[in-house]
Amino acid sequence: MEEHGREHRQPGRNRRHLRRQPGGAGEYRRRHAEGVYRLPGRFRRQTHLPEEDQHAGAEQRRREHRRTSGRIVVAERDHGLAPSWEKLLQARAGPAVTRAERIVSLLPGATETVAALGLEDALVGISADCDAPASVLDRPRVSQALIDPAQTPAAIDREVRERSARGAPLYQVDAAALAALRPDLVLAQSLCDVCAPTPGGLTAEAVAGASVLSLDARDLQGVFAEIAHIAEAAGAGSVGPRLLAQLRARLAAARRLPTRRPRVLTVEWPEPLFIGGHWVPEMVRLAGGQPLGVPGAHSRTVSWDEVRDFAPEVIILMPCGLGLEAAARTLPALTARPSWDTLPAVRTGAVHAVDGNRHFSRPGPGLVTGVEVLSALLAGSPPPPSLARRATPHELGGRRG
Repeated sequence: MEEHGREHRQPGRNRRHLRRQPGGAGEYRRRHAEGVYRLPGRFRRQTHLPEEDQHAGAEQRRREHRRTSGRIVVAERDHGLAPSWEKLLQARAGPAVTRAERIVSLLPGATETVAALGLEDALVGISADCDAPASVLDRPRVSQALIDPAQTPAAIDREVRERSARGAPLYQVDAAALAALRPDLVLAQSLCDVCAPTPGGLTAEAVAGASVLSLDARDLQGVFAEIAHIAEAAGAGSVGPRLLAQLRARLAAARRLPTRRPRVLTVEWPEPLFIGGHWVPEMVRLAGGQPLGVPGAHSRTVSWDEVRDFAPEVIILMPCGLGLEAAARTLPALTARPSWDTLPAVRTGAVHAVDGNRHFSRPGPGLVTGVEVLSALLAGSPPPPSLARRATPHELGGRRG
């Protein structure tokens, strides 16, 4: 994998290490400006940028144009807004795709989007993490994760840090398998270099003459814009508006405006403790809650003291990359913490596990389902057990009032 595809994003130690490398502090500042220093992880676990780099006014748009076999790979960061398709077309070399006949998706959210757009027949390859819809799971998988997800959360975090410290990839693309599929459109992402394969990890030989669309949404508006981008890139632009209208109608129906918003803690990773970032705080607000976190900001670690001071009235377990039951099994990492049973959410039993993998972690149509789940939970109307599960008193391990 090329160097760009395995940038070190670990805080502290790696920052000091980089200052001693060729380029020194200048290279360090450049990488900070590009949002490189986000804690890497198998499960999209990202810290916020340092305060000195959070001011959007310094550089509102950052683009990276990398030429791959005659076509431009574009990764554009816009502090939450996806790049406009018109600009993407202007940046590309070669003729626009009239109708993609062979699509390869390197991330689960894009795969679900392709299916929702009615383009399953054109989907010829998927990533190792793609798990929906069931009708596309027979497609060849052209990438694999190099970390065992069956480990404990703490063990996964340690391996992620160790691999990143030595520059080892967390994902690997099978270049030969990708080339054999002869794609004319490859869907990748540039939001997190170590959360899924990125354009930087693709070789010219593997991509050949395909167009590569790199996705980078950081809020719901950006996710919706990128659904339209995928539709346009695949030559199915007329389908995109219909799908988006349906998604927006569902979102409007799920939106709640209560007179009082309960404080909601979204646990994106239990050990170390990360709270949901990017679109997750926005989802909580749409559902009628008050999140611990800023909409559009990266996921970040929080201290247990910060959690206790926040005094969450609802706790949602949504570990990145984990399904419903796996999320519920991470609860002991929280119940072992000091004064767990004094938190308002624990005292009332308002602790729920959800499918973070399908409905909260990945940018795509599934996020609307996530808002619907949150809205039902905060309204006191539990969604179907396949979508959320309330922790039992035994699992909570504390007293309930």
